[in-house]
Amino acid sequence: MAHGLALQLGGALTIESEPGAGAEIAIWLPECAEPRVAEESAASLGLSEAQAGIVLLVDDEPYIRTITADMLSELGFHVHEANTPEAALAAVKAGLKPDILVTDHLMPGMTGVELAKAVKAVLPSARTLIVSGFAEVENLDPSLHRLSKPFVQKDLAAALAELKCASGEKG
Repeated sequence: MAHGLALQLGGALTIESEPGAGAEIAIWLPECAEPRVAEESAASLGLSEAQAGIVLLVDDEPYIRTITADMLSELGFHVHEANTPEAALAAVKAGLKPDILVTDHLMPGMTGVELAKAVKAVLPSARTLIVSGFAEVENLDPSLHRLSKPFVQKDLAAALAELKCASGEKG
């Protein structure tokens, strides 16, 4: 993932290793002459405030979950986080009604596809976005919307807009 992120930003990742001497890992990123504004508004990404809703975000990696939750919040969504598929399903069964399930695919105990099916059984109106760092994922239902890791906020916004459009919603 670090290599993919570095490439996406126009940089590179190098690894030099020598037996008995250890390894050196370097991330090379391009220098920017002007500072970039970190936050992008929902409007600048083509999303309306009306798109805001409740997202159930599930990822077993705390760092990725936190970054994704921040992106979703900046896009105007109310985010409920779960660190396991079981915790997410328990929240839904306890009354949480997310508009969208954003879930990692490969997690201990249950895959994102299995979680999506379980959530749909309780909440048929919930839409699902599967996020995966693997280009080819076996047994991934082609009807489920996908987003590849690593991604930036613009990619996430586009995937959510596509998900909304595919569900036939207006706005």
